[in-house]
Amino acid sequence: MTTRQGANAARNGGLRNDATMFGGGSTGSEFGDYEAEKERCKAFLRTFSVGQEAREAGQKRQRRGAAAAASAGSARLKYMDMLQEVANRARTVLEISLDDVLSLSSLVQGDYDYEETWDDDHAPGHDEWSRLAKAAKKNTQRYLSLFADAADEVMPLPTSAFEGTEDVFDVLMRQRQYAEEDNEQLRATYGLSASETAAQQAGTGGEGSQPQAPAPVADSANRIPKELLRRYEVRIRPPTGGAGLGLGSAKARMSSAVPLREVKAASIGQLVTVRGIATKVSEVKPLLSVGTYTCESCGYEIYQEITGTAYMPLCECPSGRCKINNDAGKLLFQTRGSKFVKFQEIKLQEPADEVPVGNIPRTMTVHLKGELCRSIRPGDAVAVAGGFLPV
Repeated sequence: MTTRQGANAARNGGLRNDATMFGGGSTGSEFGDYEAEKERCKAFLRTFSVGQEAREAGQKRQRRGAAAAASAGSARLKYMDMLQEVANRARTVLEISLDDVLSLSSLVQGDYDYEETWDDDHAPGHDEWSRLAKAAKKNTQRYLSLFADAADEVMPLPTSAFEGTEDVFDVLMRQRQYAEEDNEQLRATYGLSASETAAQQAGTGGEGSQPQAPAPVADSANRIPKELLRRYEVRIRPPTGGAGLGLGSAKARMSSAVPLREVKAASIGQLVTVRGIATKVSEVKPLLSVGTYTCESCGYEIYQEITGTAYMPLCECPSGRCKINNDAGKLLFQTRGSKFVKFQEIKLQEPADEVPVGNIPRTMTVHLKGELCRSIRPGDAVAVAGGFLPV
């Protein structure tokens, strides 16, 4: 039986407990300034360097009396290099390690007990980086989107030509971006919402008003979702910590795993790590991520973002033009214009050493998406990290 550790299912794979239906877990700061958090994520992506990580690790080992110090080496921007590969279409996964975030914090650099001070925000050693790592662990889904938005904004330009010719996705994206630019120009020109602009076009200016020139409708219903424009997926690898174990080590990953039967409602929305044995692995199937529809009446392209495994297809066009014309607007689903991701479902059973005497082993459903598919086989003993979500 093989062991595969650290199969990160955050964002591109979730942990779902069939028995957990109610309850609310801690989600970090309830009234957090997410714009400021996104700027902090951008700063981390721009400035984190491998040389800096090595120097800090070496200083920490020196303080602990280690014989050999890590060589500083030349600093290399780890995540900007990853984003450059993404821009050059040589990489499809951007994995954010919370160990890297914590390596910038005085909580790890100083002589503090990591395990004792992690849960105490007011303990000595806590700073913006340790709070960022903790918030990302407590509110995983939100920080996945924040890191994805930050990566979009700091994405460098391609430095090499793409291999092969343009695919269908490139042609559709170019056409959609042209339409989006026209849409934004209309919004900036008229300074009106979709309904107000449509009313102006229909000539409903009120009694005694002068006829106004028709204005094209700039509708937000056909705004392109960011998920549709991305050619990469974002993951968050949980912090391993562990005094004396070393950040990122395999032993630390296994030691940070929570017994499967201890994952309860308080963990909803958080990044958790569990150990178990894969008892059932489904076939890889396509999962709709963004659905695209075309309206027969107004010709608009309507987008529907899907966050789960089930959804209700749109039936009526939500654009302002169809509402003003009192037209239902029949929508036609565009398969080639939609975005699908690979999807696989795993049944994870708790290991025998975690089952109390006289109890039946519990199971958990694990959803793998994207490049994580086919990373687990039936019978594998695995440690899986992902966002714990109710079904």
